Amino acid sequence: MRKSTLHRITIVVVAVGLSQRLREADDRIVNDERQSGRAHGTHAASQTAGESVNYPYLAAKNPWLQRQFRAARGFSDLPLIVGRRPVAEEGLPPLQPDLKLDDTVPFRLSRNHFMIEKRDGSYYVRDLRSTLGTIVNGEPIGDQLRGDDAPLRAGENEVIAGGVDSPFVFSVFIT
Repeated sequence: MRKSTLHRITIVVVAVGLSQRLREADDRIVNDERQSGRAHGTHAASQTAGESVNYPYLAAKNPWLQRQFRAARGFSDLPLIVGRRPVAEEGLPPLQPDLKLDDTVPFRLSRNHFMIEKRDGSYYVRDLRSTLGTIVNGEPIGDQLRGDDAPLRAGENEVIAGGVDSPFVFSVFIT
């Protein structure tokens, strides 16, 4: 193996290890806050331009999506439906999305893509029969996949609408 290839592999392994340690540290902080009764305060990841957001919340995870969806959004009224704005000559979607985002052809986001709902005291992401599916914490869900919903765990969850390479990457924080 060439030296440059070995360096790239080492960098990837270090980055993956660091990412895992950061997630574990975040989970420890969340658990500490829950135990100390501070779980409904502000969290650095939930703030944009000095504003605080109530838990649970939904936020954009990449700069491209942050330009459309500027501030983290707390949600208490459920279900919360996320979808694409219809384009010319497209009818209205069956459900009216609470969060409407722009997309261009070829579309990654469906007009009704996913919703966050609460059942039996737990939160779930349900794919709404989107064309390209939804990924929740690395688990693909959708009509043609393993199932149409996935549970959200306490702490930060990653939700990707529209497949692995989609720019529609969200952070959903649950306490």
